[in-house]
Amino acid sequence: MQDRVNALIATGCSLQQVAALLERHPRIMLKKEEALQNQLLFVAQVLEMPVTSSEVLDFVLTINPNSNFFACDVNTLREGLAFLKKTGVSKKGLANGLKHNVCSVRPGEMQLRCQHLTARLGLSNKSLTRILKNQPGVLARQPARLDINLRRLEGLGFSASQVQSMATRQPTLLTANWDTALQKEKWHVLSNIMHMPLERLVSSPAILQSAMEKLLSRWQFLCLLANAGHLKNSSPTDILCNSIADTDKQFAEVFNCKGMHLVYDESFKKACLANYVPKFLDA
Repeated sequence: MQDRVNALIATGCSLQQVAALLERHPRIMLKKEEALQNQLLFVAQVLEMPVTSSEVLDFVLTINPNSNFFACDVNTLREGLAFLKKTGVSKKGLANGLKHNVCSVRPGEMQLRCQHLTARLGLSNKSLTRILKNQPGVLARQPARLDINLRRLEGLGFSASQVQSMATRQPTLLTANWDTALQKEKWHVLSNIMHMPLERLVSSPAILQSAMEKLLSRWQFLCLLANAGHLKNSSPTDILCNSIADTDKQFAEVFNCKGMHLVYDESFKKACLANYVPKFLDA
């Protein structure tokens, strides 16, 4: 054990940081000293930072402890990284792929998963590249698990072509778990409370990945403005979809209504969530 601790300290970690790293990634104890240092050096190279920088350790702490990252040898990780680079994945995407266990998948298996994704969604090479650039983590998913996600999306009423369009625009839809109580609750809100048309979700798929608090609070805020006649020639649905990527500050700057003393802030958001009676989540 002391050899691993010394190896981590040699990369610039403090004892407190070593403790945090060992707690997060107990598999480190199975690595030999040199292999462990090479693994951290690999992360530093991907991030283009000195191995002694705090950002490298912070990044390692974000890696899923259930991933195979520390179970893999560094050569396997390099091969996976090289494959992602060939597909045109950006520096940020490479780091994302490393974080989500993609680099531990061997290139041959990655290629098979790319072929499956292409065939399943009917993707062009351009669309596949776009998905991988934005969400390389999709290659960490087994094809069978990917098919389950796609079938559940189609089960919500979307056609195959609509799912393809949504996945290309919002690739994180491919890795989401659509069978959780939270996702069911979100779909209930979108379809039964907001009456959001499927076509609108296809054109604004980020709505499906938005937090419940954001959806509910912004929707209720916009409905209050609409009922008071402050939304001219626009519906709450359209405004919600068009502004979903805005920060809370940006949203508030545009829609806060001084005449009604209506302010979109944390208090308003909490009140909306407190007043909502969930259907699938525990109250």
